[in-house]
Amino acid sequence: MRINYRCFRFGLAVGIAFLGSILVSEASAEKLQKVTFRYSWVLYGHAPAYYYAKELGYFEKEGLDVTILTGTGSGTSVKLMGAGKQMFGTADYGTMMKGIARGVPVIGIYDILQTHPMSVVSRTELGIMKPADLVGKSIAVTAGGGDQAVLPAFLAVNNLKDKVRVVQLSSGGTKREALLQGKIDAIVAYVNEQVPQIEATGVKLNVLRFGDYGAPLLGTGILVNTKTLKEKDTIRGFLRAITRGLLAAQKNPDAAVDAALKQFKERKRSTTLRELKASFPLFHTENTKGKPLGWMDKRDWEKAQEILLQYGGLKKKLPVERYFTNEFIPMSTSR
Repeated sequence: MRINYRCFRFGLAVGIAFLGSILVSEASAEKLQKVTFRYSWVLYGHAPAYYYAKELGYFEKEGLDVTILTGTGSGTSVKLMGAGKQMFGTADYGTMMKGIARGVPVIGIYDILQTHPMSVVSRTELGIMKPADLVGKSIAVTAGGGDQAVLPAFLAVNNLKDKVRVVQLSSGGTKREALLQGKIDAIVAYVNEQVPQIEATGVKLNVLRFGDYGAPLLGTGILVNTKTLKEKDTIRGFLRAITRGLLAAQKNPDAAVDAALKQFKERKRSTTLRELKASFPLFHTENTKGKPLGWMDKRDWEKAQEILLQYGGLKKKLPVERYFTNEFIPMSTSR
């Protein structure tokens, strides 16, 4: 049998090149820094942007191999971050502030939902149009969640302390079902999470947003253990990727939702899309308009601390710089 050496050499060269590309790819993967990112709940609101950032390769471009983990509430998230269990996490910043006041070594580095989405939500037939209409009513919160920690501020500033019955339930889904079944008069819900979920069932709601009734608190942001602050390059790279993901999700929310639903196949696409779009107006306060995503204003922190000190169970006043830093906020998304 005659061997075509020219073809043989060509095939050998192709094989070597292919093997080389595999080895280079594996070597590159090994160079990526493994990072964990635990956000405070299961897929909700703006969270599809995290998965979109990963799908688009934004973390890898920063040299990071990011594992995205879900959570069981802001209180739990603060504890885990304080114990150094994960590198990055998210939590309601009011819950984080209380943790810091108790000595938990965490700090906020990037506020995503700067206008708080938390609201008291009820079915329209109950006629709860203003806070005073809640007297004698029951309100459900999620045990261990940010709503449990922050609701007292809304109640106190509206003279509702001890005038409503607060019920702790195990999850956001349990709260939603309790409201739909008429077992509870109202729930604390996010305008970019449970509100779109409930409205998708055809139920009409009255929504009393905390910020519109005397409790303008900060929403969900990214936090790290204070020891992590020394990992400056890693933090900057991570936040650049997050910023690019949020911007990409705003530009193409349908694609962002599709990326997330690859992990959460049970979620209804139309509702998830409504949640994401409802998050975009919450990315800034009046004080941060025109600033980069994630950038925080000292005045917003001072107001939030004042409310929590007076009404929300915050035990002591701290310099607000103890709660947050803008050091790592990307002024540009290019490296």
